[in-house]
Amino acid sequence: MKTPLASIQGYSIMLANEHYDWESHETQEIGKVLTERSNFMAKLIDDLSLTYRLESHAMTLQKENVDVAELLIKSIEAFQHDDRSIQLQIDSSVEKAYVDPKWFGRMIENLIDNALKHNDQDTNIWIRASMNGDDTFTVQVADNGQGMSQETLKRLFDRYYRGKSSQERSVGSGLGMTITKELVQHHGGSIDVSSELDAGTTVSLVLPVGPSIENK
Repeated sequence: MKTPLASIQGYSIMLANEHYDWESHETQEIGKVLTERSNFMAKLIDDLSLTYRLESHAMTLQKENVDVAELLIKSIEAFQHDDRSIQLQIDSSVEKAYVDPKWFGRMIENLIDNALKHNDQDTNIWIRASMNGDDTFTVQVADNGQGMSQETLKRLFDRYYRGKSSQERSVGSGLGMTITKELVQHHGGSIDVSSELDAGTTVSLVLPVGPSIENK
């Protein structure tokens, strides 16, 4: 948190300097940096608040019977600005599930965001959904990117951990996977991650279908 705050303070001091006459293009560039840093701070505060509410069980899910395919498509559409391929594969047996649509979407978007941020432009991403034989369904977010070391894999759900790979260029709060795991568990599900360096990563979410489907 100190790094983006220091940037905001530093640029603010520069703008307040009475002895320098800023050109318009300079103030625009500084404005972009200030906006980027303040947006990062706002998201970090939101993530910290959400993490606290999840870990202290202070948040109640608003579950409803929703179409899984529609939720997955909506999550993919949030990344239309990225040129990389995101392919959706849904078994015909997957229909509706009893989940909180807002937070289900957040789980999927966190995983897609990670796959995009930590991989190169030629990386392909697949989202797969399938039914299991025990009244649960599985959603996988897989990529053929750089993969993770065993050290990173072991610490993946630690708060603020972002890995040590030189290729992990992204800026983030380091709370995405922690939040995703908590949301999965609040849905009564489980999360599993398999990864191999230079071979890609697959994150699997197993979630209960819910009472509406079970009673059919």
